[in-house]
Amino acid sequence: MSLFSPNKGNKFSGLWGSLAVRVMVVALCFLVIPLLISGIISYIREYREDFKELYTQLKILGLGRTTVLDQFNQLEYQFLDMTDELLRLKAQQPGVSPDEINYYLAKIGKEQNAKAIFVLTKDFKGRWTCTNASIPYMLGQDYTPYVDQQTLSQEHAAMILYDPHSRRGYYVVTKRIFSPSSGRVETILDITLSNQTILERIALIKKDTDPTAVSLINPEGMVYISTNPDLLFNQFFFSSEHLSDLATEVRPKQKIQVKPREMAFGNLSDSFVFKFEGNRQHAVILPIEGSDLKLMVSVPSKKFIDHFLNHVSQVSITLLIVLVLGSIAAYWLTYKMARPFRSLCGVMAAVEEGDLNARFEDQKMGFEINIVGEFFNNAVNSLLEHMHLAENERVAKETFAKELDIGREVQKSILPKRVPAFSDFEIASGFIAAKEVGGDFYDLFVVQKEGDDHLMFSMADTAGKGISACFYSLGMRSMLRSYGATSAPLDQVLMQTNNVFCQDTGDTGVFVTAWVAYLDEKTKMLTYSSCGHPPALLKRKSGAVEKLTTPGIALGASHLDHIPTDRTQLESGDVLLAYTDGITEAHNAQNELYGEARVAKYLESHPCDHAQKVIDDLLADIAEFTANVNQFDDMTLLVIKVI
Repeated sequence: MSLFSPNKGNKFSGLWGSLAVRVMVVALCFLVIPLLISGIISYIREYREDFKELYTQLKILGLGRTTVLDQFNQLEYQFLDMTDELLRLKAQQPGVSPDEINYYLAKIGKEQNAKAIFVLTKDFKGRWTCTNASIPYMLGQDYTPYVDQQTLSQEHAAMILYDPHSRRGYYVVTKRIFSPSSGRVETILDITLSNQTILERIALIKKDTDPTAVSLINPEGMVYISTNPDLLFNQFFFSSEHLSDLATEVRPKQKIQVKPREMAFGNLSDSFVFKFEGNRQHAVILPIEGSDLKLMVSVPSKKFIDHFLNHVSQVSITLLIVLVLGSIAAYWLTYKMARPFRSLCGVMAAVEEGDLNARFEDQKMGFEINIVGEFFNNAVNSLLEHMHLAENERVAKETFAKELDIGREVQKSILPKRVPAFSDFEIASGFIAAKEVGGDFYDLFVVQKEGDDHLMFSMADTAGKGISACFYSLGMRSMLRSYGATSAPLDQVLMQTNNVFCQDTGDTGVFVTAWVAYLDEKTKMLTYSSCGHPPALLKRKSGAVEKLTTPGIALGASHLDHIPTDRTQLESGDVLLAYTDGITEAHNAQNELYGEARVAKYLESHPCDHAQKVIDDLLADIAEFTANVNQFDDMTLLVIKVI
């Protein structure tokens, strides 16, 4: 009795019994939850990609700043060269006093927005004394400790030096003037630039809320110039470096260890991470060409994570609103549609109980339900017309099923019940029946030739499907056994079998492809003929795979007076694989065939320790390739391994 039968109480009454609630539950289980899981996976992937993009952007910004700073240094080098030349010209003019040169330096220093321009000259005591300067108080001062911090082998250099008097670092661009006679540095021309000037060169074009910081690091790891004041006077060192004492009197606020950044998506060069004031910082550190300085672009991890979480929360809120509004709308529409659906269910229940005169009438708000009801009415009308045809089809199916069972029993009877035992051969077989009954079979039996045991075995495939193919296969098997038991050579056995089989098949067009062979137990000599069948594969102990095939046509195609055969010597460790075309013609969902090349490649790569394992692994590989797609041909395999 139906749930909607008028003789039974309706179980779908009330809110929780409505279709709308059931649709919402199904949507929650199969749509919303997977959507949330997909969202989480997407967030994780986006988080990694954002991290990668963060370091990429930091590196792009760093490369841009290092290029700008290098160009700035080059301009300052040119300026010092011109200043040196002008000072030489001034000094050569008669009556020019040192005060006039100092005034000239002060004038050009003001034009260049420099803190100071000064000249250091080495006296007879080896001290470096300021002889000319744009700032008067520098004149006569001993700057030997300052020079000792420089490398005097280069003509130009840019560096950051700490001034203990003002307790701050300065960006210094220097030119060394070498003596023509001795080749040693006799004069040093320096220009000292304010931190603000350098900050204007390295500062990024950014919003005030952008937390990115750009800092200059000297060879000792000290930061004297940075867009973030908190990073000033901190000493940075890499995890692999030995931290040495500073050459100046300054003492760092903190000693900060910098480590390479390791990421799940792959490491990015010049990317590092460090902790500062309890917060994790991500940084890119790049060398500045033409100087011993490094430029660091850093950003707090918290700022990045806060930005990402804010993005995630906005997306999540939007998703939640869509889910809530969508669920409410789906519930309302489904509830309205439930009434015509109930009416249709009532008609269907009446038909179920035997009232074939019941019909569905269109309902308000029925929409697609009205269309379904119309189809249902048409189906009921057609039901009476097709009842007789359905009964005839049922009888026909039962008859076909019986014939199919008979065919399977015949096919099963053709296959050997047991494998002959040979001490020097390991024999294994495999057979997977297709959905339809086919004509595949294999056979193994022992025959006596010249007083020695020979293994005669065959792998065959009869054209066609159904019970007739099975009976033809049974006849072919019997003929091969009968003629094979004689002492006749293999080509005579096959020729006699073919000619008799042609008489039995007549004009039916039935033929059998067969790979048939004799294997001498004593000498391990294999005599074979392929008879239109796919070639057998022989894997030598060395690993090389050979195809064993002969020219010729299938058995039963026509009368023959000669059938080609061939021979090959088997050795210990060799493995022979014979199969039907159901193996090579196995196909996947894209109708791509497994093919002979894959079979040969499989056999070549398999260790072939045991014969049965060769078959089991090959069938497993084919099953993985076909991905449970129904096959239309039997799969038959035979493996013989020489021990």
